[in-house]
Amino acid sequence: MKTNKDPGLIPDAAALNKEEFIALFVDKQGFIEKTLRETASSFGKTLSQSEQDVNSLRSETGKAVTKLASGEKVDLHQMMAAADKARASFNQLAEMRDKVIDAYREILKMRK
Repeated sequence: MKTNKDPGLIPDAAALNKEEFIALFVDKQGFIEKTLRETASSFGKTLSQSEQDVNSLRSETGKAVTKLASGEKVDLHQMMAAADKARASFNQLAEMRDKVIDAYREILKMRK
């Protein structure tokens, strides 16, 4: 296997045969599987946090609307700004969901 002078650098992939390539990039601890698990966990936590944030914004907006409907004094400008923020956050989360579903469908197409 040809290597660069610096042992920390990855050798030129074109200079590797199949076995050397596999040995270099797939170690015995399952580096790829570990990385995929960590990425999935991190992505899942991000989506979960985003969902909680959206629900919190929608709840705050709902409380403000309820106060307004019951005749309590509410700053209308702040209520409308909160409603717009909740709507935008919800739309962004829905867009993320759609992109994930599209990516999943593309992966399924590649497997066929």
